[in-house]
Amino acid sequence: MARNSTLGVSTSLLASNPVSDPIPMLRMLTKLPEYGSARAWLAHLDLLKFVIASDLETALVVEDDVDWDVRIKAQTTLVSDNVRAYPGVDESDSTPFGINWDVLWLGHCGSSIVDEMPPPRVFAGASRCETELYSGWSKLFLRDRLVEGHRQVQASFLDVCAFGHGVKKRGARKMVSYLSDGADEAFDVALSRYCKEGELKCLVVNPQLFNHYEPPAGSGYLSAVHIGDGQGETSDESGFESSKGTTGSIMKSARSEVLFHDVCMRPPSEI
Repeated sequence: MARNSTLGVSTSLLASNPVSDPIPMLRMLTKLPEYGSARAWLAHLDLLKFVIASDLETALVVEDDVDWDVRIKAQTTLVSDNVRAYPGVDESDSTPFGINWDVLWLGHCGSSIVDEMPPPRVFAGASRCETELYSGWSKLFLRDRLVEGHRQVQASFLDVCAFGHGVKKRGARKMVSYLSDGADEAFDVALSRYCKEGELKCLVVNPQLFNHYEPPAGSGYLSAVHIGDGQGETSDESGFESSKGTTGSIMKSARSEVLFHDVCMRPPSEI
């Protein structure tokens, strides 16, 4: 956990291993997440409970294998301006991102854009990768519904992966209440459902600012979620940082800049 006011939030929190074991939760469910997915779910819940217990107004929750662009501070300034300009934000509200939301979904692996959504707030973003270089299932929405070189703040309709999200104290309380039953296959699936149904007020930045970093193919890497789900064992992690991996849709990877003074954008794909 780190105090960090530079991105406009009270605290940044890292979702990694949970404090508690998921076995008791799994025994109570009829629709089970796999063991690794349940551990990741509990890690998110632990951080939400920390936000509530610490009486934090806002927190940024990021998963432990994410990456971002070296220009993240400039990106979040643009996001702040446009979240505050999104319909429904009180002009007298002086907080960096406004208060008229529960969840601000900044990191994901895809977000849909559909006619049923309220009008988005579209803004120019020079650090956004070109649509044809984008890697992810939602590429068709960007191609058909978003001007090249732009991002948008939009309502959540269908979002996959919870790589990074801002949460308000009010939102954390709701999330703990709604998400503690574990009745879905993964945390992000349940979160997206409550956002879509309107139980949580969720805004999404599309395309994303945070994405999953993957060590190079052939390195033997498996995430903790996949290991817990029974997909095998990972190789020694000490070697991962000596070989450059990839991050989808992030033009100037902060991780790759620090380790290799290079970029590492994943080849474009439609999945």
